[in-house]
Amino acid sequence: MMPTNLSTRSRDEHPVHYLVVALHKLGVSEGDICERLQLDKTRLFDPDAVSSAENYLNLFEWAARQLGDASLGLHITEVAEPRQFGLLGYLVDNAATVRDMCLFLDHYYQTFTGYFDLTFSMNGGMCSFRYLADSFPGNETRQDVDLTLGTLVRAFRKKLGPDWRPKSCSFTFPKPQDLTAYRRIFGADIRFDQTENRLTFAASTLRQEIHGSDPGLLVILRNQADAILAQPWCDQSLARKVRLILSSRIGQAEMRAELMAEHLNMSATNLRRRLNDEETSFRRLRLDVLQAAAREALELTDKSVSEISEDLGYAEISAFNRAFKREEGISPLQFRKRAIS
Repeated sequence: MMPTNLSTRSRDEHPVHYLVVALHKLGVSEGDICERLQLDKTRLFDPDAVSSAENYLNLFEWAARQLGDASLGLHITEVAEPRQFGLLGYLVDNAATVRDMCLFLDHYYQTFTGYFDLTFSMNGGMCSFRYLADSFPGNETRQDVDLTLGTLVRAFRKKLGPDWRPKSCSFTFPKPQDLTAYRRIFGADIRFDQTENRLTFAASTLRQEIHGSDPGLLVILRNQADAILAQPWCDQSLARKVRLILSSRIGQAEMRAELMAEHLNMSATNLRRRLNDEETSFRRLRLDVLQAAAREALELTDKSVSEISEDLGYAEISAFNRAFKREEGISPLQFRKRAIS
């Protein structure tokens, strides 16, 4: 059963179904769960149940202490099912390739929660997910971070096999005493007290196809997710919205600020002003999107530089070569050779 009431959610509300189910199975009383989530008991096992992000984090950390399980988030991720993560879980489960799965997670994460942020990036033959989980005063985020990054690993293993591990994983919190679960899930290269929560893996992973996806269902799921992103509570930054739209229109000649402003129902002047407030510009975002697409094509496909240039909408290959070298410092061919080596 997929969630149905997302259009009425506020930005600071967070889904709690997966945590409620896990804690109940572990013996945490319904009364304690309801009290800490400030949730009516009649809605406790509702797949659409939400609570404030603060209540969610408080419950998670309290439960870890009560159960005497400092690695509770990691242990939950090993038994949670995709459907417990709502529409996002269904999207990931029906992706046709690993690349699509990563892009869905980046694009549609805010259909799951408007408070926390998950972003995907690729550079220099490596890919990574960065997870932002800002804590509240007197609040901790370790369990949530563990669950989020652990769930990513589980999603990869479901598609690629049980032995898959990321190249490295970093966490913002201090090094725990017991690293057994961390090593089992994330491998040997795990780092703590870092500036960000990040999971890194080889870009070659993106090439792998996934069997068993449902293309027809995926169309329906994406339509639902796109509708949710348009809701007022899903207040992505304007720069992120522009970047996503640009990414969906790569190769089209009309990637101009005026048409983007029209698409977003605002004037071009207002578009430029608001992007400037976010310390960027339409030109910068357009270049970033094209450059990311170029890097991906050079690393992951056998297309010629000429074909890539045409796919990206450049009128001449020389213009593409100049633009790429200006951003990367080397030519497209040099970049491909370095990526292969």
